Amino acid sequence: RLAASVEPGTVPDTVMIAVDVVDTGCGIAEHEMAHIFDVFEQADAGRRSGKGSGLGLALSRRFARALGGDITVVSRLGEGSHFRVTFCAQLASGGGDEKDDGHQVLRLTPGQPERQVLVVDDDAENREMLAAMLAAVGFVVTSAEGGPQALRLLQHIAAIDLVLIGRRMPEMDGLETIGEMRRWVGGRRPAILMVTAADSAEDRAEALAAGADGFLSKPLRRGELLEEIGRLLKLRYEYGLLLATREISFELSGADRADLAALPAAQRALLAAALRRGDVRSLRGLFTEISAKHPTLAAQMGLLLNAYAYDRLHELLDAVAEA
Repeated sequence: RLAASVEPGTVPDTVMIAVDVVDTGCGIAEHEMAHIFDVFEQADAGRRSGKGSGLGLALSRRFARALGGDITVVSRLGEGSHFRVTFCAQLASGGGDEKDDGHQVLRLTPGQPERQVLVVDDDAENREMLAAMLAAVGFVVTSAEGGPQALRLLQHIAAIDLVLIGRRMPEMDGLETIGEMRRWVGGRRPAILMVTAADSAEDRAEALAAGADGFLSKPLRRGELLEEIGRLLKLRYEYGLLLATREISFELSGADRADLAALPAAQRALLAAALRRGDVRSLRGLFTEISAKHPTLAAQMGLLLNAYAYDRLHELLDAVAEA
């Protein structure tokens, strides 16, 4: 079992984050407790397993202490162990993501033309993360793993409104790809937003000179990305509280429930299987597929996933299966 909590810090404007890991495993003998945090030391069970080197706990405790916290353990042989990791964190001084009142982008305002986004990144996880985030808001998303594939897609998909592209990619980097896009697409001019780990004024100037319309530095903030896309495409968003309190109610509308029931049984089975495995990547991919026909449903299910409301997703799928 994994749990986390926030406790008051010892100095102003700080908190202590506590993470508890509780297992029902073999436990640790009392005579071994004094040595498990020593370098290259392992409990008997660890030595018998033949795994590990006895460095993990020692290094983890040093990291925790460097961050103003510690790692402690309570254990009983044959019953299990309870590890607690603590570390000090600074309270944020500025406003949160997106609007000052805590409201975040929920979805595109209905009635606007469909917007297609091409995500270009050589890292598959980055592509999947961005595609899932944008699809949940209501965008139609296509992905490319590099510049050449992106150029081919632009030639065949005339309706792409925005290209979201990285800087450093093999074969053809982002700057070169942007230049080719501007030469290849003729009269069509999709907006281009470069997203990169580089953050200097020179990097920004190079991107804009190559033909980009916007530039964002990683790590990306969801609100910042959506607001920049909204600026480039002149979009309107609906705002709300994604996760305001523990008591927030996550309910699907009648139309969304009908759309969920209308999904093919095989697709619902894949959703249920991914939920049982806790496979977030597969779930985001499935939501992207669902968004092609049911964008609002995909967006709402994406919000549940982002809020870690897995139980609620299970309940919704079970209710549809039983209907």
